[in-house]
Amino acid sequence: MRHLRQLRIFKVRLGGALWDRCRSYGRRLRGDGLRFKLMIAALAALLAAYSVYWIMAARRAEAALIAWIENEKAQGHDIRYSALDVGGYPYRIEATLRDFHLSGAAAGFAWEFNAPAFAGVILPWRPRHFILFAKEATARLAPADGAAATFAATALRASVVTADGDMLERVSITADRLLSKGEGDAGLGLEATDSELHWRAGAPASRLTPAVSAEAEDGVREPLAWQLAVKGRDITDPRLAASPYGDKIAELALVMELRSGGLNPQATPATIAAWRDSGGTLEVPSLKLEWGALDLTLSGSATLDQQFRPLGAFTAEVMGYEPAIDHLRAKGDISPEEASAAKETLAAIVNGEKGRLPVPITMQAGRMFLGPLPVANLPPLVEPPALSAKP
Repeated sequence: MRHLRQLRIFKVRLGGALWDRCRSYGRRLRGDGLRFKLMIAALAALLAAYSVYWIMAARRAEAALIAWIENEKAQGHDIRYSALDVGGYPYRIEATLRDFHLSGAAAGFAWEFNAPAFAGVILPWRPRHFILFAKEATARLAPADGAAATFAATALRASVVTADGDMLERVSITADRLLSKGEGDAGLGLEATDSELHWRAGAPASRLTPAVSAEAEDGVREPLAWQLAVKGRDITDPRLAASPYGDKIAELALVMELRSGGLNPQATPATIAAWRDSGGTLEVPSLKLEWGALDLTLSGSATLDQQFRPLGAFTAEVMGYEPAIDHLRAKGDISPEEASAAKETLAAIVNGEKGRLPVPITMQAGRMFLGPLPVANLPPLVEPPALSAKP
């Protein structure tokens, strides 16, 4: 009997403990449910607020685009399109112009751009970054006193970043396939795949002051005005077939930097002279060219002398120079004996580890030198100021 009473007491106590635990768990569930509902409500409010922000941003972007189109028309440019679509919610704002046409004239050139669909994208949180793309696009450039050139691109993409005052800060353009040809060159044209062009500003020209005084030590460079990089693969052109390396360049990659300020498309001989005298240079940090048997790398810098002729020095390393010697021999420019002697001499100075021929290139006194040998005359690139003034 005593054991039965203890068992009943244990059941009562156990049941009370379970009941208390269940009540506590229920209160927690009700509390968690309330917090969950509050979290959902907060997320819904944030989503609603972002949706309103996106709609307002999309309307501003559409209005800005229409205002830009009207301004360009007022400047004499011809802009036509069949429809304007704005979408991209929620991550971006995308405006697409159907059957887009833009043309105009400037600096002695008539130009036009056409695309079945030309789209522009901005991110709401990065309003100064514009992304442009078109699956297909064509362009035409016609100088007033020369033959026109046409361009066609597939998978064309561009990225444009502006700074304060709508000044360009960075521009990148890529295309899966690029074709260009002169309208008078029937059947001839340059074609490239995986083409890239990247440009970035170093600093506004107003802030480009000389890096060092005339008394400072050598080796300190002037500030960067802009940097340009171009790249392409499988570049073909029938006119390249005249070279000893064939009509196809496997890869071209070039980086150029302009240092010191004062140069722009409207530069005059006087401003060019001021740029030169302030230490301005055009630097080539790297050039890589793979063309048939030729493998060339190059770097260096150049400026202008007092007669506006190129002045500079470059260091190149070459593999595959033999076809060029054979080409000169086949044309009769050098004799078989001279070709053989040239190959033996060059082979003796090839870098044994890399198998590359080092070639110093200098430009001075109006001539270009490969090592000690003069190979070309270099005329003035522009007419000096003293000669441009007519009596």
